[in-house]
Amino acid sequence: MAWTCPQCGWKDKPSHHKYYASKGLTRPSCEACNPSFKQRLPGLRRDLIIGAFSNSYMGYGPLASLPYIPLVMLLPVTVLFWVHGTVASVLSLLLFIAGWFANTYIATRVGESIRHRLLGGSSIFALVIGYYAPLLLVLAVTLILAPFFI
Repeated sequence: MAWTCPQCGWKDKPSHHKYYASKGLTRPSCEACNPSFKQRLPGLRRDLIIGAFSNSYMGYGPLASLPYIPLVMLLPVTVLFWVHGTVASVLSLLLFIAGWFANTYIATRVGESIRHRLLGGSSIFALVIGYYAPLLLVLAVTLILAPFFI
């Protein structure tokens, strides 16, 4: 069963394509068959946001989690200030692996929530702000405390 446009009657099947081509007719361009860019824009925006929180980007996890990568990489370095020796190496490696997996897991869970909210028509503003709030907090504390360590 082929899809039929309710406005112009266009059927998206090979026989219809051949019929229009043999008669020299072009495909009808009504709004339902051929939506404009302005009509497709909300769907493209939704797909981009869902893809940023769901798709993996070169092994780094979802694209939206990339701002957290420097934090995950610098987190084990803080262990080296308090612990020294072999224990520090092992502990920093375990902290790095745990941070990496936690970053990916949290981003995909938030991505699932965002996908459900977007498909349901709800707002995602609070969810996105909540996801990036820890990163903004760490950046603010770093900027405030940076003059004391320079």
